[in-house]
Amino acid sequence: MKQYASPMPTQTDVKLKFKPLSKKVVSAALQFSLSCIFLRE
Repeated sequence: MKQYASPMPTQTDVKLKFKPLSKKVVSAALQFSLSCIFLRE
């Protein structure tokens, strides 16, 4: 997670590729946006 952390609010696109465990599945991937905001008390 520290590679996505920064002092300013940011939004980063992340794509994870998975290894299929079944012969019926050729490929699998998950794509999402990660938003990070630091809160100080």
